[in-house]
Amino acid sequence: MGREESESDSGSSVSTNEDAVAGETNLDAATIDFLNETIAARSLRVPYQGVRGAVSTGLGRKHAQLSTTDYVAYLGIDLVLEPELSWVAREMCAAPMPPAAEMLVSHSNIVYFHDTENDYFTLEHPLTNRFLKVLERQRLDLIAMRTKPSVNK
Repeated sequence: MGREESESDSGSSVSTNEDAVAGETNLDAATIDFLNETIAARSLRVPYQGVRGAVSTGLGRKHAQLSTTDYVAYLGIDLVLEPELSWVAREMCAAPMPPAAEMLVSHSNIVYFHDTENDYFTLEHPLTNRFLKVLERQRLDLIAMRTKPSVNK
């Protein structure tokens, strides 16, 4: 009977090890999914040269030296096809942050935002939706202006 107990004990330890391996596999898959989402996500990155002057805080490094070019890429504006829309990126760059939000920079130079009221962190700029709507409207206006009315005389 002692032998049966030891076999059952060893059997349970094997299943525990299998569970641990399965847990690691799920964690690895979750990590890969997270990394793929992060790569595909719209995010701002601080150029490496500018990080030296960043102010260190407990949550991350504060930094406000993003250029219009950074916001052009963030908003998905193609300057070759639509250079007249660069003003939207300039406006977003110059717009003040909402009172309850602060911009922080990670050690890998990725900009993220902290909502201090709700203690929420995100990669999305608090004004992204507002400026994407402005950009969409301007693109529609440009399409409308480029289409010539057909006049038959």
